[in-house]
Amino acid sequence: MSYDFILKGGILIDPQNGIHGIKDIAVSDGKVAAVGDELSGSNTVISAKGKAVIPGGIDPHVHCDSMLASPAGFYMIAQTGITTIVDFAGPFSELTEAVVSGKGYGLNVAGINAVHPDKSEGLQLSRGTVEGQLEQALTEGALGLKLLGGHFPLSPEASRFAVDVANARKSMIA
Repeated sequence: MSYDFILKGGILIDPQNGIHGIKDIAVSDGKVAAVGDELSGSNTVISAKGKAVIPGGIDPHVHCDSMLASPAGFYMIAQTGITTIVDFAGPFSELTEAVVSGKGYGLNVAGINAVHPDKSEGLQLSRGTVEGQLEQALTEGALGLKLLGGHFPLSPEASRFAVDVANARKSMIA
């Protein structure tokens, strides 16, 4: 078998497959093709001796939107070995645009939209406004809604509406 490259002699930590030891990892077409001892079959060998090699991590709470951070955050996240993220502010349409335009750096991206105050209602959002924000979030592909708390502390009633509406739609609420 011919591989694109082999990571040689790294300390593989893979709890799902019960592996914790020095292994070689062969990669073909961007995927792990083989794991074993003393693999061969590639002209490109990268020494991983003394380094930990782990499957991509998941960061379940990031902020890559333009309001709180920046889509450049995707790049920084990917550099740490994270492969899957959940953005906790949205709007999800903005995240989707960044990923589609090639600025997603190969990350798997999910997200939720923040509940924002309405210009006419302020922090006293009506149930209908919250339902509309959730519907828009789900239409964009988001998993649900987030209450921003200290950033935009909604009234207790509006917060309750958000939880009730999300639960009724079986969507995420944070």
